[in-house]
Amino acid sequence: MPRITEEELQSMLQKNPKLRIHQTGGTDEKCTRALVDQISKKINSKPKEPKPSKYRNIKVYVYKNGFVSKGEKVSKLGTPEIVFDSIKEYERWGALQMLERAGAIRDLQRQVPMEIAPKAVAADGEKLRAIVYKADFMYINTEGQIIVEDVKPFDKKSGKYRTTKDFNLKWKLLKAKYTDRLFRMV
Repeated sequence: MPRITEEELQSMLQKNPKLRIHQTGGTDEKCTRALVDQISKKINSKPKEPKPSKYRNIKVYVYKNGFVSKGEKVSKLGTPEIVFDSIKEYERWGALQMLERAGAIRDLQRQVPMEIAPKAVAADGEKLRAIVYKADFMYINTEGQIIVEDVKPFDKKSGKYRTTKDFNLKWKLLKAKYTDRLFRMV
């Protein structure tokens, strides 16, 4: 790590008058060197790359004017009206909207909260929050059945949808609690 000189430190202090250096103990030279090292680390450090999502999906942002951006928000367009967790989820929403317009389904909703377990108080007095699952989509088909859909990536090698242990547990609990609904992964 390159060290900065006393002149560079003074230059930084002139450019940023709010920057304060306080001696915390030890010899002046040791403290100054430690502070100079800390400052140079902050200056020379690269911004952290955002962590990739669990399934390497790309978010989709839909704005009020109808503009759609994939991967990044477009600040010029303001706050996105709708955010989809993946391109696949966005495309499925479009397909379901077309089915609703055609009369094949009705009462289409997205991000519907479904309670798995209510909030409670444990024996030791700890307050436990309710366990809630948000369904990607929920609608009623022509037979009157309530369909709950969750969009997941499909692994062609294994022939299964890619899910986590937490999701699998919640999915099973939902199926047990809401027996009047059909659950689908797409």
